[in-house]
Amino acid sequence: MNKEYVKNQLLCTFSKQKYLDDTINNIKSEYQLINNKIITINNVENEDELFCIYNIIITNGNVNFPNTILIHRKRKTNTLYTINSLNNMIWVLNDGNFSHDFIIPWENYRNTLWRMKEDKLDIVKTQLYKTFEL
Repeated sequence: MNKEYVKNQLLCTFSKQKYLDDTINNIKSEYQLINNKIITINNVENEDELFCIYNIIITNGNVNFPNTILIHRKRKTNTLYTINSLNNMIWVLNDGNFSHDFIIPWENYRNTLWRMKEDKLDIVKTQLYKTFEL
């Protein structure tokens, strides 16, 4: 039995509540979604700031949708992060030193999204807003 390997990416598109329907429709038209699902979380401290999280099948290798970043997820703690934010977090937690061997205390960052904002690490506490089954 020959299984076809599908390369995918986890993406995060930023939105505001009043634009959410348009954002969801634009994502659906731009990408081939895996599982036809978009999970929307919000910033606990600014509920108008939403993050649409979804997996896509890579077709051209480029993410060129506005307000969208490539992210990774630590499943056990539901921590979402960019590679740049992960590297910056290691640097911050390891007294200004970077080490590939440094162990992140993931439990301290449950339900957060890490991003770089104005060249600084920004850790956003998140909660589930709505799940879209398309």
